[in-house]
Amino acid sequence: QEDVRSTNVAALDLALPAGRAAFTFLGVVGYDAYARNDQLDRERIDLSAGTKLPLALCMFDGDLHYARAQSDLADLSLVPNAPAEAAANARTVRRADARLACGPSIGIRPFASLGHAEMTNSAAARRFQDVSETRYAAGLSYANPVVGVVSLVARRASFDYDRRPPDGSLGSQRFRVSYAGVGFDRRLGARLQMTASLGYAWMGEHDARSG
Repeated sequence: QEDVRSTNVAALDLALPAGRAAFTFLGVVGYDAYARNDQLDRERIDLSAGTKLPLALCMFDGDLHYARAQSDLADLSLVPNAPAEAAANARTVRRADARLACGPSIGIRPFASLGHAEMTNSAAARRFQDVSETRYAAGLSYANPVVGVVSLVARRASFDYDRRPPDGSLGSQRFRVSYAGVGFDRRLGARLQMTASLGYAWMGEHDARSG
């Protein structure tokens, strides 16, 4: 059945530079109201905060994110034999990321990053989609005004779907994706930029003991 959704929102966008450091905040808070299907009425929240801090020869970047809203109705196609009550579902996402890069702006610069994210669903029929993800990466970059930036990177992401049935009927409960590769980035004048990358990714299952 066709429906019309109206959304009232309030937004706040802040940027506070302090020398080489910077702090940012972006927040959107609102409410979705449906003309016919009022069971889908839901708050809409999207909050992000970030910081950039110089630490001696290093630069630290940190980000926090929180979002909550009615999930996309198209996602119902992913729920086997979805009951009608599965449509009314509040999806919540929490994410934290940190990155540290050290060394001069020209030359060799090692970096590492760590992140964690969680997504949960309020509808019982969708809780098998709840997921916890942990990401970590490390690499080296070389910057030169003539050559550009060449980067070597290795990263891994681990996914935990603890609410999936252990028989695997709805997919693996735990798996991880690994990647290793090289990237190239060079600016060609004021308007052109050339980027290229080559890498290899592989996936494997893991249990709670192996991490």
